[in-house]
Amino acid sequence: MSDEDPLADRPATGRLAAFRFRDFRLFWLSLFISNIGTWMQMTATNWLLYELTDSPLQLGLNGVFRAIPAIALGLISGTFADRYDRRKLLLGTQVVLAGLSLALGLLDRSGQIQAWQIYLFTFISSAVGSFDGPARQALFPSLVPRAVLPNAVALNSLLWKGAALLGPTLGGIAIAAMGTSGAFFANAASFLAVVVAPLFLRGRNRTGKAARLFRRNQSWIFLHCSPADHSWAHRDGSLRFGVRPGSRHADDFRQRHF
Repeated sequence: MSDEDPLADRPATGRLAAFRFRDFRLFWLSLFISNIGTWMQMTATNWLLYELTDSPLQLGLNGVFRAIPAIALGLISGTFADRYDRRKLLLGTQVVLAGLSLALGLLDRSGQIQAWQIYLFTFISSAVGSFDGPARQALFPSLVPRAVLPNAVALNSLLWKGAALLGPTLGGIAIAAMGTSGAFFANAASFLAVVVAPLFLRGRNRTGKAARLFRRNQSWIFLHCSPADHSWAHRDGSLRFGVRPGSRHADDFRQRHF
C-alpha cells in the first residue's frame, strides 16, 4: 500500500481544500490542540496574577512583559525560520515552552509563586514564542501544493479563532476542577502534540523562499480584506491573520499569484 495520500493527486477545491492533504491535517490538528492549551494557560495566568496582587495595574503589566520580547525579537525571528531547519527549530521551541509551563505549574502547586515570577515566565515564553511562530508558518508550504496555499492561510485563521473560543472555556473548567496549576499542566501536555506531529510529516522541508512566499500570502490577503474578513489572534506575542475559508479575497489572491 502506498504511503501517499490518495487524494493528493486530485484537484483540491472547496473551502476545506487543504484538509485533503494528510500532512496539513495532522499539523493543523496538533496546532489546534497546542493553542487551546496556550489559551488555557493565559486564562489561568491572569486569574492567578489578579488573585496574588488584587491590582488591575499589575495584571496589565503582564501584557507589557509579553509584548516587549515579541516586538524586539520579531525583527530577527523570521530569519531563523528561513535559514535553519524549521522542524528542529519548532521542536526546540515546543520543548522549552512545555518545560516553562510545567515549571510554572509546579511552582503554583507549591504555593510559593509570586507576581515577579509570573512576569519572568511570561517574558521568557514570549521570547521563545517569537521564534516558534515563524517556524510554524514556514512549515505550511511543505504541507500543501502551492495552489492550495491561500486556502491553507484561511484555515490557519480558523485554527486561531477556534482555539481562542475553546481555550478560555476549558481553562475556566480546569481552574474550577484543579486550580490554576491544572491549566498550566494541561498546557504543558498540549505541546506534545506539536512535538510529535512533525515526526510523522511526509512533506519535504522546503526552502526559505517558499516559507517567505507563505508569509507574503498572509500579508497580501489581510491587507486586501474588508474588516469583516480580518481575523486576529495572539499566541505568545505573535500576530496571526487571514480570511474566512472560501472568501472572495482568497480567490482573488489565487487568481493574481497562482
